[in-house]
Amino acid sequence: MKKIDVINAANILGSLAINKIKKAEVKTPLLLDYIKIRKAAEAYQDEQKTLVDKFQKDYKDEIAEVGGLRDRGEEIVGHDAFLNAEQEANKLLKENINSECSVDGLTLIPFDSFAEAVADTDLSLEAISLLSNVILE
Repeated sequence: MKKIDVINAANILGSLAINKIKKAEVKTPLLLDYIKIRKAAEAYQDEQKTLVDKFQKDYKDEIAEVGGLRDRGEEIVGHDAFLNAEQEANKLLKENINSECSVDGLTLIPFDSFAEAVADTDLSLEAISLLSNVILE
């Protein structure tokens, strides 16, 4: 799985009304998995924040100026180092969030059991698809 999959799963599971899941054989592993997934997601988000913070610290004087030029649709001249660093930072952020990872100790939940257990929730098909990358077998 990818780090973005873990972050998405944490957000989806965090919005799930756990009291609507009556099947203990799904509810218990789901709760335990959520704790592990949330912890991993927070670590991955911290990695992203560290990259962003470094860029913002290194180029704090130019961020507002270049942003203003962009807002006004003006040509950005004389900010080559900033533009190169911005491009590199965006590349690093994308590579980081799409890098492979694992979350130890997850209990994969059979898809049929999960689908039945969440039938009374507001989970979308897209949300279930995203969860299939992380906790569903």
